[in-house]
Amino acid sequence: MKKVLFAIAFFCIGFVAETIAGTLVYKVNKDNEKIISDIKILSIDKKQIVLKVGNGMERIPLTSLVKYYDTDIKIGSVFDDGSSEYDIQIVNIKKPVSKTGLTGSKKDKVTSNIEIEYNISTKDSNVKNRRAIKHPLFYLYVLTTDSNNKRKIFIYNYPESAKCNFKNYDEALMMEKALSSEREAMVFEHGRWSNNSFFGIKHKFLLDGIKERKIIATYLIVWGKDKIIYEGGEIWDHSYSINPDWHTRPVNN
Repeated sequence: MKKVLFAIAFFCIGFVAETIAGTLVYKVNKDNEKIISDIKILSIDKKQIVLKVGNGMERIPLTSLVKYYDTDIKIGSVFDDGSSEYDIQIVNIKKPVSKTGLTGSKKDKVTSNIEIEYNISTKDSNVKNRRAIKHPLFYLYVLTTDSNNKRKIFIYNYPESAKCNFKNYDEALMMEKALSSEREAMVFEHGRWSNNSFFGIKHKFLLDGIKERKIIATYLIVWGKDKIIYEGGEIWDHSYSINPDWHTRPVNN
């Protein structure tokens, strides 16, 4: 929260707040959040934030603030699409045996993959249509190094519609994809459905581009209906010094 407040305070300095359109997420009540795009922060104090929204103004309690982005996110629709909110459980992340971008013998090498197995649990006990769940958006960050200890980050996404043109870590870009009206529904082709939960879903990320480079860490981010519902990283080789927030560094691929 302190980091969020600092960011907002920064954008409120001088005339900047009058010129930058951004996106704000705040709590309407205990269980629900609202997203407002194309807003300008007019003032902020210990109790409230005053925003310019279109030709009007909105006042939001500071305690209700969740996040602010200095990016005007293109929201697909102002109306709820009726899809269910859900949680995700990562059951297993299967690594390639070689821990590089290629697996197999010298004469018969193939591109490695990282397989993720996960479960989905909806928050709506009345969900009858399994397609009323927006497909989770996966972003897999892979930190690699070569024989000269030169590091490089690779980013893989699933499904294809989740793809972002990252230059730096940008949560706003991911949110824009999550809120897109073109986002597809989940189609349950494999696994087991029971009591509004679906078990045993798997996906393989083909590690194109890494080749002989060594994988030393991964970080996974998953978006649910309109927010991040899972994120976590793993260091594959502890002999390297790796910053905990390495995945937020500039993308160099």
